[in-house]
Amino acid sequence: TDWVTGFWNNAGGLSPQDAFSTFNVDFSSVTAANNNPDFGVRIVSIFSPVAFEQNAALGNYAASTAYMRSHSQASYDLGAGAGTGNYGTTGTWRFDNVTLSGNPTTSGLGVPSGLTVVPGNAEIGLSFRPPTSDGGSPITGYEYSTDGGITFASSGAGTASSFTITSISAGPLPLVNGISYPIQVRAVNADGAGDATASVNATPRETVPPPLDHLPSDRIASVYVFIGDHSPSNSEKWDMTIGDFTHWAREPGEVQRDLRNFQKGESYLVTVEHAGSEYAPGEEDFDYRAWVDRYANPAWTSGDPIPSGHEFFVTDSQHLFQRQYWSESGVTDPTIGKEATIHFPAIDLDMDSDGNGVLERSLDEDVAEADSTRGLYLPVFSGDIDGGGIPDNFDFDGIVGASFAPVIVSLSENLVYASPSSVDLTFQFDDAGFHDPDGLFRLWTKDASHARGAGDLLAAGTPFSAATIGLAPGTAVTLYLEAVNPTRRTVHFDPISVTASVVSDVWTGLLVDKVHARGINAQVDLNVDSDNTGEVNRSPHEEAIEDRAELPGVIVPVGGNRAKMVVEIAAGSTARLELAEGAGKVVLWQAATGGTQVFPEGDSGTNLTAEAGTSSTNWTFWIEAIAPSTSLADIAYTLTRHGESSGAPLVDTVRATAVGVDLILDGLPEETAPEPNELSPG
Repeated sequence: TDWVTGFWNNAGGLSPQDAFSTFNVDFSSVTAANNNPDFGVRIVSIFSPVAFEQNAALGNYAASTAYMRSHSQASYDLGAGAGTGNYGTTGTWRFDNVTLSGNPTTSGLGVPSGLTVVPGNAEIGLSFRPPTSDGGSPITGYEYSTDGGITFASSGAGTASSFTITSISAGPLPLVNGISYPIQVRAVNADGAGDATASVNATPRETVPPPLDHLPSDRIASVYVFIGDHSPSNSEKWDMTIGDFTHWAREPGEVQRDLRNFQKGESYLVTVEHAGSEYAPGEEDFDYRAWVDRYANPAWTSGDPIPSGHEFFVTDSQHLFQRQYWSESGVTDPTIGKEATIHFPAIDLDMDSDGNGVLERSLDEDVAEADSTRGLYLPVFSGDIDGGGIPDNFDFDGIVGASFAPVIVSLSENLVYASPSSVDLTFQFDDAGFHDPDGLFRLWTKDASHARGAGDLLAAGTPFSAATIGLAPGTAVTLYLEAVNPTRRTVHFDPISVTASVVSDVWTGLLVDKVHARGINAQVDLNVDSDNTGEVNRSPHEEAIEDRAELPGVIVPVGGNRAKMVVEIAAGSTARLELAEGAGKVVLWQAATGGTQVFPEGDSGTNLTAEAGTSSTNWTFWIEAIAPSTSLADIAYTLTRHGESSGAPLVDTVRATAVGVDLILDGLPEETAPEPNELSPG
């Protein structure tokens, strides 16, 4: 038995009687009490009806296997012998109404410090400093409480001193937005759990920044925003406004973390405002954290004093942004009158990616540029337009009447605030260069009609200064993309990307943008028997006269045989076949006799799509004349490829004349006047 003695609150008198006294007992020296669920306590009186030798060598009221007798003649001074005492022989020798209460103690395991909470959407991020003492046994983990210490749950993160919780400590129920939770943390080792930190309140909430869902994903930068009081005092409340949206931390000791989307190429004004304190007016300490970062849990005790990331930089000459600002109470608000700016620089590549025939640098084009299944069709110059004997895609002396696809590259104006010492550009694409017969593209500083040399060619994968092409922050330069060979992909377009490497004293980063294009191996081709030889032979002579308005084109007798039409479209592309002139005079059929109309009367045309993975697709249709022409070649069909804006011809036209029995053909040029036996009776 281990005895704890010395509880005395009466001084030997008769009063107080029926009094309740409170005593504190430290059981830390009782080894058997540690982690022992069977440990018990018995409280007894020093008075007992059992006699013992009062002259024995015991201290006053000392514990013994027997107790001092309760007798009217008892004396309570050692060796005094018989005498007169104040205690009678009646009453109880045990205590009544005894209540035990206490707190568990640990063997030196310390308490975590600097607890900071960062509420999010149905979650709370916790970070703290580990205890300075592990109590002689290594720390094995941490537990958290969401109800002020009533229940604790494992962090599930081992010995990490920062983690995110999504459920309450009392059970597997999720945190609820809008509810304030008193958060505590304690360390755990082999001997058990240590004492918990003081509570810090946190209120999860859904963050709803201004929507940017109308923008393509490559025009958006995502950054974490932090605001609140992280200090040991946990006393201050703060707001931070970036652009037109305010982030707030209204719980003392709360650091609010929001993941916010920003538009690349834009800059946003930043202000911080004090929103209240737990201290009395004049006693505020104005501790705060105001920060933006690419990471959800950045380092707080070290790092650059001004935030920056690979997609943004900050101008903050007044030091508004702070990883951690601590001060003494009674100071003035350090954020008053201060502001900073966060910049999201951008490089932008633009083509007619939406295929409307105009390079507008519009939102529709930006959306199309982010989609690898959309882009600009580029015809391959495989012919010899100038008749010089050199294929156009290897003719660098200038191709008269041809043009490449314009590509505009620009740098956002806010990049000037970084004062870059250098901006180097690197393009990436399947480069044909001057002599690669298998490459897909060339990127030029000059258009197709100009003579071009090595100094006009921008090689893929080779960095060069933006100043070389006259590009600076806030400016745009037009380049020209040539398709040298057809695209080998069947679904996706080929990427053309640019990376700007920016170096400055303020910020060093990479800016990237991308567009997509597809080289196609044929022009649209619409063919009829324009020279009236009796067959569609697609000869140079036939091609040369098929759209000449002063010639009849193919002659189709009213009520007679239908005239053949052959349509060809490059693989994977779409074109529209239309009756441009001559409505009411002809009908287009899918067969030489009978069959189905290609497009019903009242419709001006139809769309045709060629299969991917083949060189091209051909259709054969048939023209029926239902009313005679009123003038020569007053019937015209056109075939127009979709999604094209530059390069070789994208529209092909053929003409026809509907011939009635009374049509006079005198005066036609001899080379195109049909022989009488070529006309069907009509």
